[in-house]
Amino acid sequence: MESVLEKYRNPNIPVDDYTRLIEAYTRERIKQLNQQLDEILDAKNQLMETEKRLDEMDTTRSKGWWEEIPVESLDGNQINEWIVWFENVLTIVKDRRSKMIENGERGDINGGGSSSQV
Repeated sequence: MESVLEKYRNPNIPVDDYTRLIEAYTRERIKQLNQQLDEILDAKNQLMETEKRLDEMDTTRSKGWWEEIPVESLDGNQINEWIVWFENVLTIVKDRRSKMIENGERGDINGGGSSSQV
């Protein structure tokens, strides 16, 4: 810090090699950090745009039956039915994921070229 102040107080005094080296390193490090900051800000902006698009899609899409019925309006039996239904869906998804991994993660669940729906 003192060298920077001294440089501006007396701009005609020659700067030694060590000080120039430190200044060059500092400038390069600031450049790198600014580049990282720019990349992070770009990624943040992309995420915010994606979130905005998803929010817009969510408001315009048709809702599933499980989203239309408030959970508070269900009785104990209906809640148990929902739990069973969601557990079954979870089991199906896990099975499909395992099959995809077994088939080399290429998205070909059946090993052929056909796809099936859940």
